[in-house]
Formats: sequence, C-alpha cells, structure tokens
Amino acid sequence: GWDLEGVRAATQQAWEDEMATIEVVGGTADEKTNFYTAMYHVLQMPTIWSDVDGKYQGFRNTVAQADWTYYTDMSFWDTFRTQHPLLTLVWPDRQRDMMRSLASMVAMGGYVPKWPMGAGDTGSMIGQHGATVAADTWLKGVRDFDMDTLYPALKQTADGPLPPGSYGARDGIASYLERGYVASDLHETSVSKSLEYAFNDFCIAELAKALGEDEDAARYTARAANYNHLFDPVTKFFRAKKADGTWQEPFEPTNFYLGGGPYTEGSAWQWLWFVPHDETALRALFGGDAPFIAKLSEFFDKFAETFDFEIPMPWYFHGNEPDLHAPYLFIRAGRPDLTQKWVRYILDTNYKATYDGLIGNDDAGTLAAWYVFSAVGLYPWPCVPGYYITTPIFDRATLHLPGGDLVIQADGASQGTRYIHAATFDGAPLDTLWLDHDRIVDGGTLVLTLGETPPASE
Repeated sequence: GWDLEGVRAATQQAWEDEMATIEVVGGTADEKTNFYTAMYHVLQMPTIWSDVDGKYQGFRNTVAQADWTYYTDMSFWDTFRTQHPLLTLVWPDRQRDMMRSLASMVAMGGYVPKWPMGAGDTGSMIGQHGATVAADTWLKGVRDFDMDTLYPALKQTADGPLPPGSYGARDGIASYLERGYVASDLHETSVSKSLEYAFNDFCIAELAKALGEDEDAARYTARAANYNHLFDPVTKFFRAKKADGTWQEPFEPTNFYLGGGPYTEGSAWQWLWFVPHDETALRALFGGDAPFIAKLSEFFDKFAETFDFEIPMPWYFHGNEPDLHAPYLFIRAGRPDLTQKWVRYILDTNYKATYDGLIGNDDAGTLAAWYVFSAVGLYPWPCVPGYYITTPIFDRATLHLPGGDLVIQADGASQGTRYIHAATFDGAPLDTLWLDHDRIVDGGTLVLTLGETPPASE
C-alpha cells in the first residue's frame, strides 16, 4: 500500500516549505537557483542520527533515548563561520538540538569532540571550534542545552591535556600555554593553530562572562591576545616562530600549504586576517586603517587578477575557509564600499548555476551559508553576536524567523546598484553597517538606500 507518488509529493512539499523560510524578490534566474541551492546545501548537515523512536548510538558504544533530535557529523572547523550561525538565526530549534547532541557526546565520551562523525570523533582539523559554536549559540540566546556539562569540558580542552584516547585536544597546547604560541619546530601548522586558539580563547571568555565566571573570563581574555606573539612587524605577516623565539626561515608569504608547514590549507596571505575577535588591534599592527586597507586591497586585487575557478591561489581563495570573513574587514576600517565591491564580485564569480558551479568544497554547507547570508546583505561574526551589513543581490528578502519576519529592502540591488548610501532599521538611521543579533532575532525591517558609486565619490 506504499504510495510512491504520494511520498514524492510530500517530500517535495517539505523541501518547498524549507525553501520558503527565506523569500526573495528580484535577482536573475541563476541567482535564485544559486540561492535556493545554497539553502538546500545548508540543510544537508549535520546529520540526524537518532532513530524514529528517539534512540541513538552515542559515543563509546552507548545507546540512549532522547525526546529531541540527536545530530552528528558536525564539521566545526568549517561550519562555525557561517553555517551554524545561519541555523542559529533561522532554525534555532535545530541548532539547540545540535548543542544538546554535543553535550551528550561529552557526557558519554568524556571530552568535547573536535569533529564528531557517526558514533565517534574523527579528531580532524585544528582549533577548538566546538567552543566557538557552543559559545556563539549561547550568546545569541539559544540556551536550552546542558551547559553545566559542556562548559567544564570546554575549559578542560582549552587548558589541556585531555585523557588518553581523546581526539578533541588542542595539538601543541603545552607550547601554547608556555610561550603564548605553538612552536613551529615542535608542531606542524603552528601559525594557524596559534591564531585559532587565540580566537577560541576569546569565545570561551565571552561565554564565561555570560555565565558569570569572571576569573575564567579574565584569564581567557588575556590569552585571546596571543596572536601578537607571531606578528612580524618587518614583513607584516603572522609567521612561524621556533621554541627559542626566533623566526622560522625561509619565509615566503605566497607559499600555499595543503598539509604540513606553518599554515593549515592556506598561505601566509590567507591567514593574515584571522583575528576576527580583535579587528581594531589587528589594524593597529599594520600602523592604522590606511596601511591596513592598502594591504587588504592588495590581497583582493591580486585575487581578481589571478582568479581561476579550478585552482587555489595564495591570495583570497573562496574555495576554503580561513579567509572567508576577509571581505568584511573593510567595514570597520572605514571602507564599507570595498566590502560591497568584493562581496558582489565573489557572489558573481565564485558560484555558478551549473553542475560544477561551486568553487572548492562546500564543507558541510559553509560556502552555501556564506552565499545565503551575503546574498541577503548580512554576514555573521561568531562570538561577537551580530551581523555586518552589505549590499544584497535581491531587491527584497524576507526571512521568516521564529520571532517574526526580518525584511531587507534594497531597491535597485538586483539591477547591480552596489553601494550603500544610507541604512535604517525599523525607521531609525544606522550609524554603522552592523546589527546586533538581539536586535533582529524577533524581526524588523532593514532599508538600504543604494547608489551607483560610493558615497564619498559623489
């Protein structure tokens, strides 16, 4: 009695309902195809692991019962940047269950997994981004999960060492705690690990503040400045440093490393911007806004000059994660027009409505969520709970959030008008192109007035 056509129709309607969570007006047919394909990709992972009766296989060969949905396959190194923030904003109940799942993994396995897959942990990639995602989720008000279990485990990972057989450890933690950086003659990908650990420490510090753990907050806040130890004021790059405090030689900032070496899946150019938690201090390392803008502009100009859809370059590369946030660093540096220019360039050139139309690897919905956010004119900043504003590619986007509709109106955007001249939220003018999460989570109306050229040039 199984009705194949009925199941097919019901499945199609279920996906139609999901796609209708964000409705857009304007844009080309290809842009709409790209947009809704991206939404589809966002919802592929993490994977539902619990059975229809709520039972699931947990860590260490345990079986448990839940009255919520248990998820696995959480690619945190990728997804903390865009995918989990999109779930937190648009599908917070699912994000809550993912954090419940993470807490369950800790309770059963004894540590915070680095990259849970199936009923175990792969230990893949670097950083401690279970902390990033848990903190960002909590700071955005999604809190109905077991932080009493999760928080001590996050601290244990941050301070090391973990029990034998734990895959979630911070590799090189002893060196990091002793020196403030991971020494390159002791550990591979030392620069990337050091930068990410400093960011992870910031996220834990912000979580500690929210939990009233003031001592922890002060300690991790101090550690969040550890990126300074690896900045070379002569070359103006983050460089590998040996245990004795000397720079590792030779140094070539355009070398691209897939594995080994001082950088994880990238070049010194691509990792130069990974201080998302301290933008002001990062700009100061360059000598102020003007030299910072010049360096960042060089990064993107050479990206455009050498762009190849198939081959990674040492400049901005959208096919992998480390520099995905870089276009948005222009905003607080005083050149939001350059964010608007480069975000639109990336949307136009790095996504195609074809079977081979995604540059690089979507990495569990990360590039897809980047497209969804940027196409509607927002971009998340994990552990700094809010969103940068850029020019969307649609004249109007309506996000049907659980708390109310968020409408983004940008007349002329779909005709290619690129530059923001004024912005209001619920009728009030915005002084900066930024909106706190708390301000939009229950809906509202963002209106962008656009022009053909940047405001300063008119």
